[in-house]
Amino acid sequence: MFVCAFKVFWESHQRCKAHFVSLQRWWDYGNVQIRQLCQEYTHGVTRDRARLVKELETTVVELQRLAVSTGERGCLQSLKAQKSALASLLGTSAQGALVRSRHMDLTQMDVPSQFFFSLEVKNGQKRIIQSLRSDSGRLITDSAEVRSFAAGFYEHLYSSELRPGSVMGGRFGDGLPQVSDEDNMKLEAPLTLAELGSAVGSLKPGRAPGIDGLSADFYKAFWDVLGPDLLEVFMDSLESGRLPLSCRRAVLTLLPKKGDLQLLKNWRPVSLLCMDYKILSKVLASRLRGVMASVIHVDQTYCVPSRLIGDNITLIRDVLEGLRLIGNQPGTDFHRPGKGV
Repeated sequence: MFVCAFKVFWESHQRCKAHFVSLQRWWDYGNVQIRQLCQEYTHGVTRDRARLVKELETTVVELQRLAVSTGERGCLQSLKAQKSALASLLGTSAQGALVRSRHMDLTQMDVPSQFFFSLEVKNGQKRIIQSLRSDSGRLITDSAEVRSFAAGFYEHLYSSELRPGSVMGGRFGDGLPQVSDEDNMKLEAPLTLAELGSAVGSLKPGRAPGIDGLSADFYKAFWDVLGPDLLEVFMDSLESGRLPLSCRRAVLTLLPKKGDLQLLKNWRPVSLLCMDYKILSKVLASRLRGVMASVIHVDQTYCVPSRLIGDNITLIRDVLEGLRLIGNQPGTDFHRPGKGV
């Protein structure tokens, strides 16, 4: 049902492109509408499931009473079927709680559903900051002041250390190797639907979505519908130099670490990015991966395709062995008279 509803909505939304000042605005508005559509559908499914569970529970109670009083085989079989249907519905709800609780230990899968519901609530409460302690040691409990203090803390943390007018950036870039003209043409070639599709396929399932609420599983399920339009949006963005809003914003969530949680330094910030941004970044990273080896020094082996970090260990071993063979020891002068390397 949802698949049909979504396809009907998107076909209608596609016909409205001309009504927006840019494709980026059209895409962002579509994301908002998709999220609303998903919420409405989920609310309806949850409501219907709760009603069905209540009806099944009532039926099971009545059949149990009837089975005890009559002992009929047909009644017992019907009771078994109704219990199985009820268990299936409750299992679906428990699976959702399992995912939301982020508790993926398979050894706990046979624990009653209430365990996962309680764990979901507990994990949610752990991520709520009730109070903070300032640098001076003052305890902050007012919610508005807590938000203001946290915003200031991370604004300072993420601020650039590069001052206006600094020449550090120019000096750092002087003399760096550059890609060849041929590689540059490959890097700047128009995006293709195949590249985007490959990036979508590499997205890991079950990861938290960004501010638009659209997950990797959603893009995988509806890629044949969304793919061509997303390609059009990206091509227009690269030409205009402006990405959609969903690619320029992130949700900052805080995960508790060890230590006093009234100190913000003991909370680890994690930026939740939208999947459309991740798709584009994966495509660009894939292109860069193909030319990295031509501009990164041969001694840099980590994270460079076709190079192994163990190569540097072998190099150090060979250098030490070479020093031993020519009579040098580590820490001595390489260029003593009569000796050469």
